Amino acid sequence: MSHEDPPSTTRRRTPETTGYAKGDLVRQRILGVAMDVFGEAGFKAATTRRIADAAGVQLPAIQYYFQNKEGLYLACAQEIVQGYRHHMGPSATHALATLEGTPDRSATRAALRDLMEALMNLLVGTNDTRHWAAFIARETNDKGPAYEILYENVWAPGADLTARLIARLRGEKKTSPLSRVQALLLISSAMVLQTSDGVSRRILNWSTIGDEERQTLMAALTAQIAAIEHTET
Repeated sequence: MSHEDPPSTTRRRTPETTGYAKGDLVRQRILGVAMDVFGEAGFKAATTRRIADAAGVQLPAIQYYFQNKEGLYLACAQEIVQGYRHHMGPSATHALATLEGTPDRSATRAALRDLMEALMNLLVGTNDTRHWAAFIARETNDKGPAYEILYENVWAPGADLTARLIARLRGEKKTSPLSRVQALLLISSAMVLQTSDGVSRRILNWSTIGDEERQTLMAALTAQIAAIEHTET
């Protein structure tokens, strides 16, 4: 600093106080509200006006961040994909490494169990999936603009990886139709805890799902895996 420069009295802006950080918070708030509104009303019935009002923003904010209603809807799907990859990434990477290695039944069994445990923890142990549930249910039934995004990035890869592990566990050279069916049934048995949360907990007489309940669920999934392993072709 030269002697002509006046001393600076301006506080340096931290990342938390920058316009970028604030903008990201606004974008995330819009996304969260949109997920709920789309899940409740569906793509066609939901309006950007309703989403903007619920998010506490002006209507042009949606156009600024997402261009239009379909852009916002697709961004909701991408948010689910990113969250799914974040939660499932480590166990999926381990499963793929197991499949690429020398066939080992014990390692394959452990990888399949780890994958199912990660899925179960995602479905019953995080607030994210409770937030996604209605949106996913709508998209599954109505096949809106986000269907292919979810299918290509969540449903198909998850089912294929599970089926490949089951096929390896059963000593198949190629993944059989039976292994694919078993993969869907195994995944579905975990997903019912999300899609029918209230019904499931009432049937099980659980007010909530904590560590003890998750251990019971994993014991049941482990038993399913053991049964699958010994299923005859």
